[in-house]
Amino acid sequence: MEKNILNDTDIPKIMREFLIYMQTIRGKSKKTVHEYYLDLRLYFRFLKKYKLDLDGVIEHISIVDIDIFFVKDITLMDTYEFLNYLANERPQRRNS
Repeated sequence: MEKNILNDTDIPKIMREFLIYMQTIRGKSKKTVHEYYLDLRLYFRFLKKYKLDLDGVIEHISIVDIDIFFVKDITLMDTYEFLNYLANERPQRRNS
């Protein structure tokens, strides 16, 4: 049986609300919403590591504390840094 990621306790409230909106109001499939979840989770993990200068493996960074204030503080340069990370570091990881 497919796991419903919307029931996960490690999803920030703001992200859960967005995913519910995409599935119920916008009519996106569960698989599409799951892919949004994976993409946003990686994006927020990267941003926390980058902006807060966190040590450790990016996959272990908790994002449960992401809120509207964190999101409002994201700059275009932050997103460019994320795209640079995807282009230069992420493909080197296994199962990317």
